[in-house]
Amino acid sequence: MDRLLSAAEGSLRQLAAETVKGDVSPESAAAILQRAVYRSPYFREAGLIVDGQLIATSLGPVTPEKNIDASQRSDSSITGLQILGLIKTQVMNESSVVLAWATGPGSEVNLLVDPTLLAAAVIGPDEMSEGGSLIQTTSGKTLLAAGRGTGGQGDDPHQKIVATDVSPRYGVRNTLSVAKSWATRGWLEDAFILTPGALLCCGIIAALVGEVARRTHSLEDELRVALDRHEFEAHYQPTIELRTRRCVGAEVLLRWKHPQSGYIRPDLFVAAAESSGLIEPITKQLMEQVVQDMQSLLRAFPDLHLGINLAPEQFVKSNLLPTLTSIFHERSIRPRQILLEATERTPLDGEVVRGVFEKLRDAGFTVAMDDFGTGYSSLSYLSRLRFDILKIDASFVKRIGQDHVSSGLLDTIVDLGKRLEVTLVAEGIETEPQLAYLIEQGVQLGQGWLFSKAVPAGEFIAFLNNHSAAATPGTMSGQAAI
Repeated sequence: MDRLLSAAEGSLRQLAAETVKGDVSPESAAAILQRAVYRSPYFREAGLIVDGQLIATSLGPVTPEKNIDASQRSDSSITGLQILGLIKTQVMNESSVVLAWATGPGSEVNLLVDPTLLAAAVIGPDEMSEGGSLIQTTSGKTLLAAGRGTGGQGDDPHQKIVATDVSPRYGVRNTLSVAKSWATRGWLEDAFILTPGALLCCGIIAALVGEVARRTHSLEDELRVALDRHEFEAHYQPTIELRTRRCVGAEVLLRWKHPQSGYIRPDLFVAAAESSGLIEPITKQLMEQVVQDMQSLLRAFPDLHLGINLAPEQFVKSNLLPTLTSIFHERSIRPRQILLEATERTPLDGEVVRGVFEKLRDAGFTVAMDDFGTGYSSLSYLSRLRFDILKIDASFVKRIGQDHVSSGLLDTIVDLGKRLEVTLVAEGIETEPQLAYLIEQGVQLGQGWLFSKAVPAGEFIAFLNNHSAAATPGTMSGQAAI
């Protein structure tokens, strides 16, 4: 938590110095904000407010300028980082924490960050059902509430064990709570037998504190066990040719089926897998399962493709291409049927990755940018790297017909894709009006619950049989099918 806030503090201090030098135009301010977002994996977006008006963000100048109420701005009497609370922007539908630095009365620079990154303790799978984490400012503003804050036993404080981590420097505290019955499971009965009187009380208290502390850092251990036990599963979300509604492929999505907690959402463990280095063996195991599930299908339908997400750090591994070749090509699966999707949780090193992309293409693989349009890094990547496919983030699709700003940005992304001669895939399509708009704009492919959610292999194969992926062969790069 302190590491992220310290990084934000340094960036805001620099932004404040750069944006108060003379009269900074909205265009110049946007460029400065873009650089700040690009430099750090923590920041989703950045903004500049002058005299109460939002004049620029890391996405570009704001036209017309938007009035920001004083209750949503920083206190100009305070020097340094301020945590203002949660906000949803027109582009980013998910809540973000606003970190700000006042540059004068009614003026500030700010950064938006994912609230889950503020967690000082990681919630393990068991705590998801038996406890929770609450992150608040010391003034009482809630920034994140994850898991079950009641600890699984109602709101009775006597039935919970609570551990708190406070950052005095930044005024943030993280409170982890778990049910007593869960924390004391297994050993409590033995403790009564073995430990007399007062020692029992001290022993129980010490053990409870130790259990809570241990569990806050147990997710990595849980992931290692899950890897050994092959608890990770591949689910498949169909990719649809929008004009014909033919299924032309699928995105492979990672699912963790925990033996006690059931399916665990990827957003609760993928970041931990990446930071611990476990994402590489997990992804390899996932690809092995894809071969097991789909080898016969891919051989039978040469125009069918499957998209696999890779973390940015995986693109710089020297063993990436040999691993892909051994898993797919050596098993008679055509490399062009495998779409490698680059996620944007951390920046890609342009100089290093450019060479990797070229080698992947030479070997026949296709490269896509996932969640395109969610931040400055997207535009930065396009200026340095060549992608075959752009996947338009669901936040743009969701707002079709709701506001002209998002629609204008979506049209710009589509126009950019056409100019770059890449295939466009719209994510998160849920309604017929959204589908009609995307078809009208010339978007070729899409995914979303309007067609199908992500499903296990058997259900995807049944869906494919009903939506004839092989009816008309497709071609790569800019055509209607990949």
